[in-house]
Amino acid sequence: MLLSVTCSTSTNLANSAAVMEQLSTHDIRRMLGFLQALYVLRPQQEFSGYLVAAIPTIISTDASSYNEINSRMGTASYQGWPPDHPDIPDSREILGRYAHQSPLIIHAERSPSATAAKMSDFVSHRTFKTSTLFNEFYRPLRLHFNMGARLTHEPGPLVAVGLLRARRDFTSHDVMLLNVMSPHLIQAYHNAAAITRMQEQVTASSETLEERHQGLISVTEDGSIRFSTPLADQLMLRYDRTAKRNPGCLPP
Repeated sequence: MLLSVTCSTSTNLANSAAVMEQLSTHDIRRMLGFLQALYVLRPQQEFSGYLVAAIPTIISTDASSYNEINSRMGTASYQGWPPDHPDIPDSREILGRYAHQSPLIIHAERSPSATAAKMSDFVSHRTFKTSTLFNEFYRPLRLHFNMGARLTHEPGPLVAVGLLRARRDFTSHDVMLLNVMSPHLIQAYHNAAAITRMQEQVTASSETLEERHQGLISVTEDGSIRFSTPLADQLMLRYDRTAKRNPGCLPP
């Protein structure tokens, strides 16, 4: 089983060099620290939790979210930050039901690019305030302005990160910052998806082996154990009691 995970910080930074020149030294320092932590390998659930908490350290926002939305099917789910931000009953159902009223969501679903955008790029705030989506979802949450970017290029349900504010709209500088982050967010998302698939495959393989009363151990050339199934651990311990004291290595 091969796992392809890419840490393309240098490549993407080179591609973003022209934009980075427009950022302040303070912006660049914060961005580099963010990117270094972003490329730590995490499964998807952990990645999405990290992402919604980390992006506000770069772009000031009252709330952020990791979203999976399908406006055609009328479905939506999201993981939000901060965790103590007041929610509303049936918020995900409401977002899914009226997602088609969001020009930002429709643009993100249809556009082949992952360029960041804000709601006011497509509709005035006064006009958007008349929509059911605004009055049933954004108004009760007290989050009137939002901005976002896709995390995938693939067709299908929208996977995106969203930033929300209560009292003021996002600026062109905020959009530029999110655009600098965007290719890195996409790569980190794919890395997390690959890690998750690998974990699921290992779990499924381990369960199959256990059902057949077989153990599996993956080792390095020097005999260090990468991972082992519970049955393999039991057999090693039965073979050599010192395995209990050296869980990271094969018995002699």
